[in-house]
Amino acid sequence: MNTRIAVSFLALTLAGSALQAQAGGPNASLIGELSSALNVPHEQAEAAAGAIFAAAKSNMSQKDWSLVTDAIHGVPELINTVPHRPDSLPPMAAAPVDSGSRGVSSMTGAFTRLGLDPSQVPTAAKIVSDYVNRNAGPDTGKKFADALH
Repeated sequence: MNTRIAVSFLALTLAGSALQAQAGGPNASLIGELSSALNVPHEQAEAAAGAIFAAAKSNMSQKDWSLVTDAIHGVPELINTVPHRPDSLPPMAAAPVDSGSRGVSSMTGAFTRLGLDPSQVPTAAKIVSDYVNRNAGPDTGKKFADALH
């Protein structure tokens, strides 16, 4: 009986640690803010952030993009949470999110594929842009925001 209790306690402790580690990643405050503002689970918030970062990346120079990724750890991982496009291209970071469109308008298809309302794109883009501004500085934040417009 005591062994069963100890094993159960250990399992609960390990599960709690895993959840805490998952929720406390390098961009936990960003994901929490997106999750709350969009009223979606953390997984959808991560993918939304990934789609926004991917759209900005496709419209920034490599030099400017590296300023973002140097200041904000885990951006490539967020981009990798974005589901593959239906045409089997790699995650949306490899090509413009929606062919022929740029910035915020390019993310509507990505949000639809994520099960998010495309009307939430401007809200999510502003939250991510503000996060970049706070963490990478105003110059990089402006370049990031400009890449989304």
